[in-house]
Order: sequence, then C-alpha cells, then structure tokens
Amino acid sequence: MHSIADHYWFAHGRTALTRPIEDALFSATSGAPRRLGLSFFFSWANEPWEKRWNVAVVDRADTSTEPITLISQDYGGPKSWEQHFNFLLRFFRHPDYALHDGTHPIIAIYDVSHFSKKNKAHDAKRRELCSKTSDDGAGCAGAKFGCAAARLYMQWYPHLATFLTTQTAPAFHSAQGAKLGYSWPGSNPCANFHRDERNLLKRMLAAWQSLARRHGFLGLHIIGTLNHANGAAAVVSGMGGEEHVGGLLQFLPTALLRKSFKPPQWSDKSGFAQCNTHNDSQLNNCSCFLENLGSDEVDHIFTRTIARKAKSSISLARGAVPSWSSFPRGRERAGWAICSKRSPYAYGKLVRSQLLRAVYDAGGSAQCIRRNALAEWSNKAAWRHLVVVNSWNEWGEQAVVEPTVQDGDEMLLAHRRAVEDVEKHVME
Repeated sequence: MHSIADHYWFAHGRTALTRPIEDALFSATSGAPRRLGLSFFFSWANEPWEKRWNVAVVDRADTSTEPITLISQDYGGPKSWEQHFNFLLRFFRHPDYALHDGTHPIIAIYDVSHFSKKNKAHDAKRRELCSKTSDDGAGCAGAKFGCAAARLYMQWYPHLATFLTTQTAPAFHSAQGAKLGYSWPGSNPCANFHRDERNLLKRMLAAWQSLARRHGFLGLHIIGTLNHANGAAAVVSGMGGEEHVGGLLQFLPTALLRKSFKPPQWSDKSGFAQCNTHNDSQLNNCSCFLENLGSDEVDHIFTRTIARKAKSSISLARGAVPSWSSFPRGRERAGWAICSKRSPYAYGKLVRSQLLRAVYDAGGSAQCIRRNALAEWSNKAAWRHLVVVNSWNEWGEQAVVEPTVQDGDEMLLAHRRAVEDVEKHVME
C-alpha cells in the first residue's frame, strides 16, 4: 500500500474523525510533522451524523423517539469555506501529503449529491437555529457569532441541556467546555440562511482553488466519489463541470448499487445471483462475489457508463473491497450482506485485476517503466491511476484488510502478492 485516504468531517469549525491522524502526523509538544512512511490524503465525509447508519434499515428493537439526525452537515458561506480550508492547510503542507504532479494537494469528496439534497431534519434544525426566540436573553447576545452560535452549540452537545441554556452556554464554554475539548462554532451558522443553494459546491470549490493558489500551491486536485448516491453525471454536474473534476473514485461495493448500473450479472439469471447476495444470510460467499466483481464484463459496463457521462481525460480510480456486511450496525439482523464469508485468495485476485487495468490506463507496462526510470513515480506522481481499497479498518461494514483474529494477516499477504505479481508483470 502506498497511500492512506483518511475520512474526516467538518462543519462550522467543528471537526470529527481527525484526532487519530493528528496524533500520528504531528508532535503533541512542538507541532512538528511526523513522517508516516507512506503518503496520505483526505476524503471529506460530508454527511450528517445520524443515529442510524442507514435510515432505510430501521433497527427492529429500537423504539426510541430520538431524532435520526444528531448533527447536521451544513456548509455555511465564504467565511466558513475559508475556515475549512485553513483547517486542511496544515495537512496539505505535511511532507507526506499526496500531491498530484507534485503541486496539487489531493482531496476527495464522498457525497457530492448532499450539497443539493433537501434533508427535512436538517431544514428543521436550521429553522430552529436561525429563528430569533424571546428566551435567548443577553447571556448569548455578546458571544462570538451570537445566540445562533449558542443554539448550534447546544445542538452539538445535547447532554448539556440538562444544566445549560443558550444564555449560559457561552460562559460555560469559556470556563469549562473548551478545556473538555468541546468546539464553539467557528463561523456564523445563519450568515447564509437564505442563500441560493444552486451551484453551492461549485462556488465553494472555486474559493478553495483560489485559497490554494494564495498559499503557494498551483491548485487542488479534487476527486468525486462514485457510490450508491452519486453517479458520474451527478458528480461532474455537482462539481461544476468537467473542468473542475480532477478524477472519479470508484467506491466499492456501493458504486455498483445504483439503479442506473444494471449489468447482466446483476439479474436473477446472473453469476452474482448464485453468490447469495442482498439478503439476510451472514454466510454468503465472498469468493463468488469478488470473482464476478473483478470480471472484464462488469468493468467494461462500469467504465462505459462513465464514458457516456464524462470526458476520457477524467481519470478513474478503480476500487476493491475484501468483504461487506451491514450486520454489525443493525440489531436483530436488521441488515444485509453482499459477502461476509471472507476469501483472501478472491480479494487478492480482485486487487490484481484492478491493478492491471490501472497499468493499462496509465499507458501500459512500457510507460510505467519509463516513468520509474525518470523518477516521476515518487514525489511527482500523477496520481491518476489509483486502486482504492474499501477499507483498512471499516469494522462497521466488515470491509477490513488489517490483521484480525479470524484471518490473521492473510488479507494483507494476499494484497502484497497481488502487488508483487503486477510489478513482476510490468517489468517483464
């Protein structure tokens, strides 16, 4: 493995999923960068924090009336976009951060479609947040970004409502909250309450590109993720057109779950049907599923679908997955599994197939050898022909290649054998 794509979350100055990588990358005392031994880049997991992983799969034993959306994903306006970029800038400057052509920090966006979605729970929270109320009082009026920020703070940390109000929240945060690691909103959550939502992502990315150039980069290399909610056409359109899309990332297996993707194998008469997928069985066969997933026919249909929606100049980072099941997230078997009976051999075979396709996309073995000879494949790597594995440690979905009690290090060994086999193929 040559790089880690790390998910993070950001809204109005509050972050999540970042503490482990911050501790790994920077000294706690001096702030100096620590070297990882491999490169990394970020994928923005721009979705709300919700009580249930999948609203469509309701926990049968769950009778709680607690709202599904716990923390809304809001994008703010120019001030919030700049604050978000400044948070990323420290990582962009890390010596191990992946740079396209050595000049453009790489960042992926997980859910392009969310910028245009109308989430009822989110809208209700916004109305509650940005409507003036008579009980706010003077206690929050003088706080940073006013009472709206205090109300957002209380939404972020609902347990504080047992002893705080919007009037007392600012004083509590100054005296105790900040020391406990709580975040106060870093931008006005209602500054753009009535803004035009159209082209929101396009305008935000344009602002980021400008900020990147201001800070010494030639720009950002921004990748859109293809998954259950995002096809190629929606990603390209949502990001503002082909000229703004650095690449597309095939996030497996969910990239194949879109209704628009209907290869013959996905029918009842297909090879996939024999794999016992899409049901409540915890014993369906990964060997069967991954064998079909890595087939030339499926890849051809997938790439042909993308070609109809985007220029060939937009690179595709192909995906791989060792297994996938939602059972760990659901109670009383309230879930389904694509494959959960793991097969290191089948996983390695899928990785090998995807790597060989990436080599072909890069111009073939001769082109790869030439680039290696010219030392263009190290710090100045083009990063156009990735194979992205879902995932190193996604335990909630059983998509795991790190060592486990059940498999030991067999998945990693299968991964290494696949890489070594392709390297040998390239050099022959």
